[in-house]
Amino acid sequence: MYAVAFSPDGKWVAAGSEDKTARVTEAATGKDVVRLDHEDDVNAVAFSPDGVWVATGSNDNTARVTEAATGKEVARLAPKSRVRAVAFSPDGKWVATGSDDNTARVMEVATGKEVARLAHQGSVRAVAFSPDGKWVATGSYDNTARVMEAATGKEVARLAHQGWVDAVAFSPDGKWVATGSEDRTARVMEAATGKEVARLAHQGWVNAVAFSPDGKWEATGSFDNTARVMEAATDEELYRIELPGAVLAVRFSAGGRGLEVVHRASTGAFDVFVARHSLDPLDLIREACSKVTRNLTPSEWRRHAGLSVHYRRTCENLPEPAESR
Repeated sequence: MYAVAFSPDGKWVAAGSEDKTARVTEAATGKDVVRLDHEDDVNAVAFSPDGVWVATGSNDNTARVTEAATGKEVARLAPKSRVRAVAFSPDGKWVATGSDDNTARVMEVATGKEVARLAHQGSVRAVAFSPDGKWVATGSYDNTARVMEAATGKEVARLAHQGWVDAVAFSPDGKWVATGSEDRTARVMEAATGKEVARLAHQGWVNAVAFSPDGKWEATGSFDNTARVMEAATDEELYRIELPGAVLAVRFSAGGRGLEVVHRASTGAFDVFVARHSLDPLDLIREACSKVTRNLTPSEWRRHAGLSVHYRRTCENLPEPAESR
């Protein structure tokens, strides 16, 4: 499985594969909804903002737009090079592509006409539109993430990594861009300037990034078999979820209180699984209490929670430590 994307409502998952197909499946059951055929490996998938269409990018040098529920082809775009990344504009009228010819392009869905082009010095592996549709963020094997004007291709900003950039995402207000790289870091940069705001280190390639609905948190997915959540403005790690295999996609639930993760099996096989994790503090406390044998002592509490938070017995079902009696 080369690429995975959630539908906007989280009900469906699209996946592109080396078997020359992209498939749309029910996220809850894994049941196939539709299969989309190409003439070569499918490297990229993306849903339109309303979830009606799916864009796919392939080694057959085409990007295609199809109806997600039926598989009916709506448009075919031909950048004339292997397509590694696809993304819809917020209004669904444009599709951005990233290709092995070292370009990112913006094309009209209805006509296939090229609107704009940005040149990199390496294969373009990630593309994303800003929420207002004015900018496109790109990630490339030239170790940079860039922001360009969608209508003109003019470069607005650039951030340098120390490895390939495989994932990009805009914050909901369009001010920040999250990036994921082969250099084992996820970063947040100012979209207008390229200035680095925050950085989170993984132990493996970071190939998935997403912002929470309020833009305060960033989720990351990595080949170190973890999904993590950090504060976007400070790079403080808030949550870490251990998975059996590499993480391919991450998505916050609509209210931001949950994280949906697509990951591989522990064997490294290309079968993928969808896992849902609550980020609600009460749920996390209950989970923690199920894995420990006692409450913290007052000295442990002060060390971890600080002096400003009064000691309390967090896990009501567990014994109170002797030091606190």
